[in-house]
Amino acid sequence: MKKWKLWTGLIIIFLAGIYIGAVGTGIFVRHTIFSLIQGGRPAVAKLVTKRLASRLDLSESQQAEVFKTVRKTQLRLLELRRRHQPETEEIISSGIAQIKTELSQKQQEKMDELYNRFLERWNMIRNCSDQNP
Repeated sequence: MKKWKLWTGLIIIFLAGIYIGAVGTGIFVRHTIFSLIQGGRPAVAKLVTKRLASRLDLSESQQAEVFKTVRKTQLRLLELRRRHQPETEEIISSGIAQIKTELSQKQQEKMDELYNRFLERWNMIRNCSDQNP
């Protein structure tokens, strides 16, 4: 009887540890992602700089230069995305049109619904990107 109680107690402690670890990790990840989304590209640049600083043991002046370079790189990538956006949208639209030729009418309607939801999310992300260059 005593062994049974001991094992039950150990299992409960083990499961509680798993639960607390999972909840804590979830809170940490959610907080980190939320702060990155809300902070936009500058927050991402700070995170990249912070990670490089810790891994490369950068001085304060090096960190400042790395941050500037990361921001410039982000802006150049943003301009590249903006230039190629119409081409990207055309490729996706063409692919969707090709897929729809293989679908039934009901499936085509569902595909249109999925594609419209995709476009809404994409436009929302793009608008956030444009607000936080």
